[in-house]
Amino acid sequence: MLVAAAILSFFAEFEVDLVAGTKVETRRNWKCDRKVENHKIALVDKLFVRVWCGGKGKQVGWARYTALFRQEIGGMTKQNLKDEGRGGMTQEGFKAEYFKGLDSKSEVWVVRFIFMPLQCRLQ
Repeated sequence: MLVAAAILSFFAEFEVDLVAGTKVETRRNWKCDRKVENHKIALVDKLFVRVWCGGKGKQVGWARYTALFRQEIGGMTKQNLKDEGRGGMTQEGFKAEYFKGLDSKSEVWVVRFIFMPLQCRLQ
């Protein structure tokens, strides 16, 4: 198995959504070019990415990226909110909760992925 130098880390509350398959997308305000490059390599080379929950808590699985691109935070659709595992939130509520201080025109990185629980046998 080939593993990327990248890691996706989520708040502990997202573990349920990841395992259920209802969280298939995440938005990040990455500033470090090297970090972004590691994630781009993971996408292009189809590498596995470690998925952690609870900050530096525990590894809960692996992700394979299906897309990585920039998007204005104000460009989120209802489907994006659902894919974020936050279908009950509004775009403004999501921004206020996870991207405090950013205006709607601010661009963030969008990562779309397939999640595989740690117990899953990787092929």
